[in-house]
Amino acid sequence: MWIFGSECFAYEQEHKKLDSRCSKGVFVGYDKNSPSYLVYYPKKNGKIMKHRLIRFIKKCSVEQHTQTDESSRDCDVHEKSDHDTRSDLDSMSLPVLSAMPPNTVPDEEPRDSEGRHCNHTENDSETKRYPQRERDPPRYLEEDTLLPKNADCAHISVDYCYKVCGLPQNYTEAMGSPQAREWEQAMKEEISSLKENDTYELSTLPEGKASVGGKWVYTTKQDQNGIESFKARYVAKGYSQVKGIDYQETFAPTASITSIRVLMQLAVKHDLIGHQMDVKTAYLHAPITQELYIDQPQGFEEVSESGERNHADHCVYKKQVDDKIVIVIVWVDDLIIASDSMQLMEEFKESMKTQFKMKDLGRITFFLGMDFKQSKGEIKINQKRFILKILERFGMIDCKPRLTPCEQRLEFNCGELTNARQYREMIGSLIYAMTCTRPDLSWIVSRLSQTLSNPRTGDLIAAKHVLRYLKGTVDYELCFKKSDADLQLTAYSDSDWASCLEDRRSTTGYCCTLTEGGPLISWKSRKQPTVAISTCEAEYVALANTAQECLYLTQLLNGMYKKVHQSMKVSVDNQGAIALSKNPVNRQRSKHIDIKYHFVREMYVKGMIDIVYCPTQDMVADILTKPPTKCKLDNFKSIVFGCGN
Repeated sequence: MWIFGSECFAYEQEHKKLDSRCSKGVFVGYDKNSPSYLVYYPKKNGKIMKHRLIRFIKKCSVEQHTQTDESSRDCDVHEKSDHDTRSDLDSMSLPVLSAMPPNTVPDEEPRDSEGRHCNHTENDSETKRYPQRERDPPRYLEEDTLLPKNADCAHISVDYCYKVCGLPQNYTEAMGSPQAREWEQAMKEEISSLKENDTYELSTLPEGKASVGGKWVYTTKQDQNGIESFKARYVAKGYSQVKGIDYQETFAPTASITSIRVLMQLAVKHDLIGHQMDVKTAYLHAPITQELYIDQPQGFEEVSESGERNHADHCVYKKQVDDKIVIVIVWVDDLIIASDSMQLMEEFKESMKTQFKMKDLGRITFFLGMDFKQSKGEIKINQKRFILKILERFGMIDCKPRLTPCEQRLEFNCGELTNARQYREMIGSLIYAMTCTRPDLSWIVSRLSQTLSNPRTGDLIAAKHVLRYLKGTVDYELCFKKSDADLQLTAYSDSDWASCLEDRRSTTGYCCTLTEGGPLISWKSRKQPTVAISTCEAEYVALANTAQECLYLTQLLNGMYKKVHQSMKVSVDNQGAIALSKNPVNRQRSKHIDIKYHFVREMYVKGMIDIVYCPTQDMVADILTKPPTKCKLDNFKSIVFGCGN
């Protein structure tokens, strides 16, 4: 280790024939990122530069012993100060060491004023110099020698510098090098290639995912004419990737050298003309089957202007600037935009108008057959116009209203239906109404959809019964109100065991809400794909389907807004299904259940769902598994629609 402030001479790597081969400077430290010395040049406007070839010169001082005056009681030893040494070095144009004077020993030992001998034991041990043989530097260093051959007391440190070591190791070194402009142009070309090949898309790192780091790699290449070009590549830190998660097998097509030689022989034999081509950034054309997240290149970080696509629903986009947010939902050529900043919304509209011919319809009032009513702290959605339209279409505009969607006991197999097309059109219209704003129609519409291929007269009668019910409830609407409490995803899961008399399959029903007072944001009524041999099994299968929907809604919510939703509450009215999901024990009556339904146990162990018991009289999903009664419809109307319609 050399002392800070030591004078040194740095070898000039690129010099002309008559230029000096070294520059005098002051050593100020070591470079942290490379084996180089930091040299300060006072005569070069105070620059600090890196050098690999450095020679330090430390002039040895000579300790001279002189006899003191008679009045002096102690012996003095005069030593040349560091200031004198540095002044001598400054006066030299080239580092030349003065010859070391021989040590002189006085004829008589020095005495004090009383004639006693002075004790020089300690001083003699420090100042005594033993003769050393002359060491000459190797001949291959004579060209770079800065000292005469007899400079045996000079402390020399020699290091070699090759041009390959001059390549920047990171972005900071590249921008601080004399070739910063060339490196910047090379990096811009690399970023341009990445964008042209759609190599990546800007996204935020999802929860539970780990990003793979990246770094810039720099090099120079020479063509056959000796012209040097600068290359920059942004590469992933592959050592942080996990096989099977971030990548599978990796390979590149490489022909055998033998094939090249054979081709050359054939070309000579048959007078073939040989050309060559190079695929620019060929590695970018390889498809990536895994979902891989990588850090943005240093110096080229950017914020997504088009917004972040939702991973749960690819037609939902979000753009967040500071604390402001804009959410966009795309339906073919129609867009719904929601934002807490009018400025951000207008900027988004203007950016869309520059790319497409857009028509600004203002505040949302009508979208896909649904009417929207916006007021302070409240948004209502209804399909009154759509329902009146289908009533008029099927000649039921003046029909007598009914209080329930269907009868408690239905007779479907009574006579063949002659006009099946009208029945299918009627069910298709009811499906759209049920999907958008009418969860109270879920069970009967799902049941009628099972007979579309071969409808009966009883099916048509039941469908007209639904239209009569819509006639009396045409004003029902979903009412979303602002809540003081935080949004909490809550789900209700239920099933009706062996309700289908034809194949004895059970019916699954679930619904989800974000506020305690409703309305519902998701609901489903469907026949289970397998036959359950017990009510516990039927409820357990329904619980697994509910957990899947909750997981989807959690991902959708996290992708749409900044607040993270992690846990959700699922209400079940069967104690056996709750115990089966919490206690992973194979019992005699449950060991045959398909393993795909057991993932609900994993979600419970991870704390993603909280399964609680709910009495049957409070189970909202009960109206989705069997024909609802007038009493149940009235009891659950507030939570289903969110307001007292």
